[in-house]
Amino acid sequence: MEQPVLFADIDGTLVLRSLEQWLLIFMRQEKLLDYSRIVLASLNHLLRNPCSKWHEWKLIYLQGRSEPEVEKWIETCWERYIQPALIPESIRLLNILKKQQVRIVLLSGTPKPLAVPLMSYLNLHEIICAEPVIECHRYGGGVHRRHPRGVVKVRYVEAWMAEHRQSWDNTIAMADHWKDRYLLSRVAVPVAVHPKPKLARLAEMKHWPMLVPDSKVETVTRQIFERIDLKSRIFSR
Repeated sequence: MEQPVLFADIDGTLVLRSLEQWLLIFMRQEKLLDYSRIVLASLNHLLRNPCSKWHEWKLIYLQGRSEPEVEKWIETCWERYIQPALIPESIRLLNILKKQQVRIVLLSGTPKPLAVPLMSYLNLHEIICAEPVIECHRYGGGVHRRHPRGVVKVRYVEAWMAEHRQSWDNTIAMADHWKDRYLLSRVAVPVAVHPKPKLARLAEMKHWPMLVPDSKVETVTRQIFERIDLKSRIFSR
């Protein structure tokens, strides 16, 4: 039988806020953000590349910073801000599914270095995310491809599915944002996590499982496995 795959969004799904927001909060608190430098770098980039896409200067605030320097910031940010902001019910659900041999792929516009501590914490090894431009071990200020959001997120998942010869029949997705409705509508088992009213209404209309603060994680787990016809795999033990 084909191994089920869960595509798990990070920002707002596994952690409150976004990883990048937490990094910026940390940098502001530590007075590491040089606003005049950021403005000048942004203007310089736009003057040289007036038709550039947003992803090409998404990390302009890190431009010129060395990889080891940023890595240290991320480690401290993880300990101080990100780990305490993990959403307990989401992490618990992820761990239950992992124990039941569900393959878990993180999926986010988060720059990969920011996601590394989370991957280590969860003992996960697969992610579809933003890869920062690194030049001579320094951040170039952008990422290599478009932010995986909306229909673009579905395209990235489709590419992963084709590469790994995975069918959609045993796919699960966890996400929180209205723009994630495209991916949630595509997988076999969509799970709306802490959805805002608009996404919550859609989830209710389509009878999607929802993970909210007062949810029983076991109930959501049962709903997932019932939908992919693997109920006996968990509950016959």
